[in-house]
Amino acid sequence: MASDGPLIKAVRLRALAIDPLSFGSTLAHEAAFSDSDWADWAVGDASGEDAATLLAMNDGEPVGMVATYRDEKRRSLFHIVAMWVAPEVRRAGIGQRLLHGIEEWIASNGGTCIQLSVADAAPAAAHLYKRAGYEPDGDCTPSPHNPGVMHVSVRKRLTG
Repeated sequence: MASDGPLIKAVRLRALAIDPLSFGSTLAHEAAFSDSDWADWAVGDASGEDAATLLAMNDGEPVGMVATYRDEKRRSLFHIVAMWVAPEVRRAGIGQRLLHGIEEWIASNGGTCIQLSVADAAPAAAHLYKRAGYEPDGDCTPSPHNPGVMHVSVRKRLTG
């Protein structure tokens, strides 16, 4: 729903401000998005079978998110992006619940494989993904915005 745009904006900009080494985008880039852009993200991810965004809420405030989109060439492959949990609620299982929720959504929309990239500067996130069954696929790329940071690609095959 378009009304979720401000929530997505709030948590995404907070994530980019607090953990800038973890993402392939920057706060400056995404802060320039219009309110209409954020509403379009919310609407696009709330309809159809090709994209979704889940938010974790705490007392009405967004404290985490995860987004996914279907690969254009391999329809059974989905990419997870924008995964983040606020520092004050980390280690409370929110990351696991977000991953589980998005994996269920992916499976219900025909996905059989999930790919994401995790920054080597985010060892706690890498540990979360490893515990959830994601394994390195051999691809590793330098961060486009943070010299010295590498993004390690990991995948998980969903079993039905």
